[in-house]
Order: sequence, then C-alpha cells, then structure tokens
Amino acid sequence: IQVLDCFTIPVAAVLTAVIMGRRFCWQQILGVLICIGGVVLLVWHDFDNDNGGGIKGDIFVLCGASLYAVSNVGQEKFVSENSQKEWLALLGIFGTLISMIQSIVLEGSQIKLQNWDFANAAYLALFGACLFAMYISTPKIIVIVGATAMNVGLLTADFYASLASFLFFHISMPPLFLYQHGHKKF
Repeated sequence: IQVLDCFTIPVAAVLTAVIMGRRFCWQQILGVLICIGGVVLLVWHDFDNDNGGGIKGDIFVLCGASLYAVSNVGQEKFVSENSQKEWLALLGIFGTLISMIQSIVLEGSQIKLQNWDFANAAYLALFGACLFAMYISTPKIIVIVGATAMNVGLLTADFYASLASFLFFHISMPPLFLYQHGHKKF
C-alpha cells in the first residue's frame, strides 16, 4: 500500500500539471522527488528480499497507482468543469454496477461460502458506510486542495496506520519505515 500511495503522488502531480495546467513550486517538486525516492527504497527492499513474487507485485502496484492517479486527476477535471452532484450520481450508478459484476465474477463462490452472521454483516455494512463517506467527501476535497494534495493526505493515513499497528498490535516496523515516511516533514 505504501508503494501505491508513494507512486500515486508523483503520477498525479505530473498529470495535474499536464492536464489541468497547474504549476508547482520547488518545495512541492522536492516532495514529489522524495516520494519517488520512497518508491525506489520500497522496491529495492522487495528486490533484496524477493521470495518470488515481490517484484511482480510491485509492478502491478505501480500500474495500479498510475491508474488511481489517472482516476483522481480525471475526477478533479470532471468536478471542476461539472457538478459534484452529477459526479456522485454517475459514480453511484456505474460504481455499483461495476462492483457488483466484479464481485459476482471474481468472488461469487467465496460469497456463497461466507458465514453471514450478524457480526460479518455489520463489518460489511460499516465498511460500506466508510466508503460511502469517503466517496461523498472526495469531490469536495479535490475541489478544495486538488488530486495531488488529496493523495498526500491518503499517504499520511498509511503512516498513522503503521504507527497504530506498532503501538496496539505490536507489529514490528520494517527497517526502512522512517525513510519511507521521511517526506512527511514537508
């Protein structure tokens, strides 16, 4: 996830500059370069500790991060030129249809095997409510700060999730943890 977020920021910055015509100051460019450095460290770490799937997984993650950046910048462009309500309506209609088709095709057999007790249904409903809140607030956040800054905020969430994992669940942090999150100073 850290590779995804670290790489989404530079791709979103480049796309925002090209598509939206936004200009960045030298501090922002430095931050993007630090993100790229974090990606290099993460991929290098996986390369050194490769158990057969790390590099291939990193390639898939980098492709996914690029597509996520395209999605965010496309959303920023759409929302800046059209109504946020129109965006949410289209996202709701097509997002629901695409997600249902993906769930049935890719995970239909697992859904049938799932033990649907109250706790599992509540967790799924809570997850849906969190996604609903995120997707309702995303257009407003993108209008206010832009796709690049929103992705920086999402990367900050990774830092706090890692810190919580360490403090509450006693999961040790990887050796490159502080270097990977070093750009938070900017």
